[in-house]
Amino acid sequence: LLGDVTSPLQENIPWVVVDLTEEQIAERLAGAAAQARQDRNFELAMTDGIVCAPDSTVEDKAPWLEYRQALRDVTNQPNFPKEIYWPTSPNYKG
Repeated sequence: LLGDVTSPLQENIPWVVVDLTEEQIAERLAGAAAQARQDRNFELAMTDGIVCAPDSTVEDKAPWLEYRQALRDVTNQPNFPKEIYWPTSPNYKG
């Protein structure tokens, strides 16, 4: 397929759509999955201090534990990594 797209600057930008090989698709999906795991691990690390630290000031840790489990379950979603539904973080009021 050939066509053009109009940019915010009102310039016509030509584009071409090409079919990917099965190997290219697999590589892109593997890259997307790796990035999603990295993002998930970052979010888990950001909440370590809330639920794991002995001096945490958060009294009700249950929502945070549920959030962390939902983060771990991201990779078990049916269309992962093509579609990812990220859980919503509880509000931290520390």
